[in-house]
Amino acid sequence: NPATNSWTTGSSMPTGRTGMAAGVINGRIYIAAGYPFLNVVEEYDPATNSWTEKPPMSRGRYGAASAVVNGKLYVAGGNDGSWTSSVEVFDPVANAWTSGPALTSPRGGLAGASFGGSIYLFGGFDGGSALSTVEKLTP
Repeated sequence: NPATNSWTTGSSMPTGRTGMAAGVINGRIYIAAGYPFLNVVEEYDPATNSWTEKPPMSRGRYGAASAVVNGKLYVAGGNDGSWTSSVEVFDPVANAWTSGPALTSPRGGLAGASFGGSIYLFGGFDGGSALSTVEKLTP
């Protein structure tokens, strides 16, 4: 709470994980993927302090980047047993995942941000070296 400069504890996530992707859509927090190679997706509603399981991603992965554009959650890259360039898109209205355009190179441990209707994907690791490249995806 920025007004009181304090933290409170909410309801725990049903699935413990690390290396997950996250995004906020319509005041709800979506947590997708994570280690160990999870395809689990959960939605947190701060108004009710409760979690709801959502449809799973097509594959388990961790270390993916995420960003929200036009009310949809994009999860890009990560590791699903090897470094991947795949992108999956969650539409909470349809309550379904679809495939998005692939990254130009496989990578995990990258960062993602949305700006001006586009998604920017920064750095990461391709299994051999740290990357300094930036990719832009405009849905």
